[in-house]
Amino acid sequence: MQEIEAIDAINELKSNDGDARSPYKRIRLHEIKDEPHLAGLHYASKFDTDWAFLLELRGYGRAAAQQWLENCCDHVGTRTTADMHAMLSCLESH
Repeated sequence: MQEIEAIDAINELKSNDGDARSPYKRIRLHEIKDEPHLAGLHYASKFDTDWAFLLELRGYGRAAAQQWLENCCDHVGTRTTADMHAMLSCLESH
């Protein structure tokens, strides 16, 4: 959480700073996630080492990565695709 807050703070400094000589660089953050599937998992799933379950998780991850590649890959190096404010509010609520 502290790292995301620091990235957000640096980006705020950079957006308000018109000086090209600034030592700070804008940090572009990207996130691959699968809320629909992972949100429904119970805490006990963290300890589930059943092979079928692990393959299911791998499938979710691959599908999420493919969706991210289709929707966001072109933005790498040009803009942030992650919603840092939503990430921070989610982390703070836990």
